[in-house]
Amino acid sequence: AWTPQQIAKLSEKELKIKTYKINLEQCIAELEKKRTAWMLKAGANNTELPDSLEEATMSLLAAELSKEIETRIFNGDSSANANDFDGVTKVLTDSTEAIKLLGVALTKDNVLDAISKSVSYLPEDILAKGLAEDFESTLGVYVGFQTLLKVKTALGGTYGANVVVNPNFTIDNGIVRYMGIEIIPVWGIGSNDIIVADSQNFLLGTDLLSDLEEIKLGQFPEPHEDKIFIKGRLRLGFAIPFEDEVVFYSPNNAGGITPAAAPLAAPMSAPTNTGGSTKTYAKTYDVVVAEIKEAQTIEEIDKLIEGDERVTVINAANKRKSEIEANSTNTGGE
Repeated sequence: AWTPQQIAKLSEKELKIKTYKINLEQCIAELEKKRTAWMLKAGANNTELPDSLEEATMSLLAAELSKEIETRIFNGDSSANANDFDGVTKVLTDSTEAIKLLGVALTKDNVLDAISKSVSYLPEDILAKGLAEDFESTLGVYVGFQTLLKVKTALGGTYGANVVVNPNFTIDNGIVRYMGIEIIPVWGIGSNDIIVADSQNFLLGTDLLSDLEEIKLGQFPEPHEDKIFIKGRLRLGFAIPFEDEVVFYSPNNAGGITPAAAPLAAPMSAPTNTGGSTKTYAKTYDVVVAEIKEAQTIEEIDKLIEGDERVTVINAANKRKSEIEANSTNTGGE
């Protein structure tokens, strides 16, 4: 008999677009100083500004707008401001579907454990996508900038200055990852909050395809010709189509799941058979996946996954086996 299986998931959400006005004025001399300081700023991540003052001004404005938009995306609250849209935190706080964990105030001593626990509560199919190494993952752990600083401090203090030997947390060119999932600092998120989600599950909407922003730049007439004005508008709205695929860790989640009640040692999403018993595992998937990544032989991998039916573990094992086989072929061909 044919038994249909779900291969797609649909969601219907309403996006309410709000209009924001932009009215700024800037002294040309001050703008030139800011532009010069920006262009002389050291660092590989510095963005080169255009040569003309007008284009440079728009580039600086775009950078400031990006910060403002990001803050609204994570901190917007229409109940506090009728002209605002509900952002990530408000949507998840009001949600009856999101995976809400009752958190604690984050410190350098508990932040690594808090991130590990938050990731462990993700649905396994979402986590499998995030841990896959054969395509660029869009899964992220979103935290505040102070939280990211605590993460780096914890890693540096525990594992030695500028040296990370923890196989679960890595730092590469300043980017911190947990199990390969990027830890992303954002504006507007609570200082003790952690949000684990796929960025494709965050939808930013406008009322028209080309109507995200309309900005005009001009110069005041005499006697104020030493000033320029910037005016315009942008229209934005936000929604999370699949709230049940997002983990929200916060001390404000009264009634949420207490992570200590379901520690990392407990199995998650263990497969079950109708009429049978639930299968449990001595190690969680994240521990097994970390061991698989360190394995040097196929036999070692087979021993690690013996009797393990979890999709995440099997995918990681197959990926690592392919890498070992490829390395063996290249070595033999030299």
